[in-house]
Amino acid sequence: MLFLFSISNINNLHAQQIPCPQNLDFEQGTFANWLFFTGNCCPVVTPTYSGAIFGRHTLMFGQAFDRYGGFPTVAPGGGMYSLKLGNDSARWQAERARYYVQVPQGQNSYALVYRYAVVFQDPGHVPADQPKFEVNVYDSATGKKIDCNNHLYVASSNLPGFKQSTVDQTVYYRDWTTATIDFNGLGGHTLAIDFTTADCGQGGHFGYGYLDLSCGMYEVYNINCKPDPSITLNAPPGFQQYIWMDTAFGLVYGYNESMTIPTPTKTIKFAVILKPYAGFGCDDTLYTTVKLSELITQTSSDTIICEGSTAKLVVKSNSLGTPLTYQWTPGNTLSCSLCDSAIAWPKTTTKYYVSVSDTAGCLKRDSVLVTVRDSVNPSIVSNLDSLCEYEFVEITNTAQNPATAGYFWDLGETGEILSGFGTQKITADWVQPGKKRVILKITNEGCIERDTIDIYVKDKPDAVITAPTDACLGDTVVMTTNPENATYYWHVDDYDIQDRRYKDEYRIGWTTVGKKKMELFLYSDDGCYDSTTHEIAIHEVPEAKIESDDNDLCSGKKFDLATKEGSRYSYSWTPPQYFLENDRPEVSGIAERTGYVYLTVINQWQCTAQDSFFIYAGPCCEVFMPDAFTPNGDGRNDTYHPVDMRRNVMVYFMIVNRWGEVLYESNIDDGRGWDGMYDGKPAPTGTYNYLLRYLCDNSEEFSKKGNFILIR
Repeated sequence: MLFLFSISNINNLHAQQIPCPQNLDFEQGTFANWLFFTGNCCPVVTPTYSGAIFGRHTLMFGQAFDRYGGFPTVAPGGGMYSLKLGNDSARWQAERARYYVQVPQGQNSYALVYRYAVVFQDPGHVPADQPKFEVNVYDSATGKKIDCNNHLYVASSNLPGFKQSTVDQTVYYRDWTTATIDFNGLGGHTLAIDFTTADCGQGGHFGYGYLDLSCGMYEVYNINCKPDPSITLNAPPGFQQYIWMDTAFGLVYGYNESMTIPTPTKTIKFAVILKPYAGFGCDDTLYTTVKLSELITQTSSDTIICEGSTAKLVVKSNSLGTPLTYQWTPGNTLSCSLCDSAIAWPKTTTKYYVSVSDTAGCLKRDSVLVTVRDSVNPSIVSNLDSLCEYEFVEITNTAQNPATAGYFWDLGETGEILSGFGTQKITADWVQPGKKRVILKITNEGCIERDTIDIYVKDKPDAVITAPTDACLGDTVVMTTNPENATYYWHVDDYDIQDRRYKDEYRIGWTTVGKKKMELFLYSDDGCYDSTTHEIAIHEVPEAKIESDDNDLCSGKKFDLATKEGSRYSYSWTPPQYFLENDRPEVSGIAERTGYVYLTVINQWQCTAQDSFFIYAGPCCEVFMPDAFTPNGDGRNDTYHPVDMRRNVMVYFMIVNRWGEVLYESNIDDGRGWDGMYDGKPAPTGTYNYLLRYLCDNSEEFSKKGNFILIR
């Protein structure tokens, strides 16, 4: 018996793809995951685990045909490999192949659809001794056979679908035929499927077979372009009867293996009931969905490449009408013109066209534009391999490039382009030491190339002078700088500093006014240099000299003090209680207590000068003499005499006229004085002179003279 067998995993209810058990289809070119046994007939017993024995369990490939039936030993439309189970040597032999199928958990509507072909010698024995082929399915956990999935094919010349061999009239064969194994309700179970061939029980007649396994969903997809007026649906061949229906099983479409219907206007699902020949399995139902869709393609995007570069062209399609046919043009610059993807190397801008067609006759044309730009060539050099911080370097791209090229320089975070931004040549510097990576990216409308160089930036000493910008003549100026690992050179006006290393501070001063320059030069050991200059203005000290127009002060007497007024000077007289205002160059006050008053003068550069003045607030010696008197007997100003002589003692008081005649004299202050009479007569109106001598505080003698007017 020859048995040719094709298996597909299907989900009857949902028609979704089920993962293929590993090497179920022998497409690994090995017997991996299969178990093989040998034994005898009859009855058929195959207890010996033998592994694959060549000639009894044989892997077939290539274009060969069976000797007796003339059909291919590898099933048409299947894979590249088949299993030959048995042979044409008649010696009571039996062979078995086993595969374990695990039905996915929750997948309770599940079936195997297999194609088979069988070859028997028919010796006319009783059925138990005839050559045979068996299919048995067991639950691996319980050993129980699965109902309606165990088939026995016994050699007989009157079997339906069998033909007599033209090579040997005792041999009957059946070409490729399809049957099913129903696993409904067995989700989560692991099932053992056994395929067995056996010779006749008397040892003189053979049976053998070929097994060709295909993996995947059994679902008929008939993909049609919209212009096609009809579609044809094909059920698996080899069944005695077919019934095409809708999924509600209320409408019958046909009873043949193939069914041609008008092209539906929407997606529709059909059911086909498969009725095998008697003894060749149970009825089963398969489903197929017709999805109407035009052929849609998607190509890789238009792209830009550099001259001499390549681009990958790809086209994808939604079509299930495989295999698809591809045609790219022009093909002289493509790695493959008949593939779904190709590498292109055009020398000039080229539009590539691709035509995609499927087995349903749909055709779609699309294109990809590959724009070729002039290549760019970065090659950068610098005029210095190393430099100091803040020192500039010239960096140049020496290669020729298109006029449309763009230049993009990257110097890192601490680098700065000083000139030439966006050109082939730049000047640059860095503000921190270390190894610096310079990157130049050149672009030309999508064509991009890069080049890099490294430049070492050395630590530069930092020359700093910290000192005031203004100082006063005679002040001590504190000058400081930063500590650096460098040699120091100082140039300071009017000073000679010989120190060559860092010193905390210098204290200096000047005896002349004017601008004074400080210069510092630093030289590091690796050749970096820095310098700085600082100027300080030495200013005159303001003048602070107190002047008074009256040195004869006494208690309660008003006094006036003054100093020289200067531009943008500020003044402060202390103690402030002496003065009505104490922030002016001229001030007034009342002598209330003996002591010093002080003047502080500050100019705009904060240069300061001071002076002091002694205020005497003892008893006053000044005697007040009236300017006039009126001796008219009214009781007011009728006599002329010194006013308030309480702290003084009169020594002598005399009044004379303009001719020098003495009109009145006295050495006693009687409080009356001259009454304006001379020789018993009133003196005439006019100007008269006086002389007064007195002792102040009974110690020092003072004199005072002046004139007054007599008014009648």
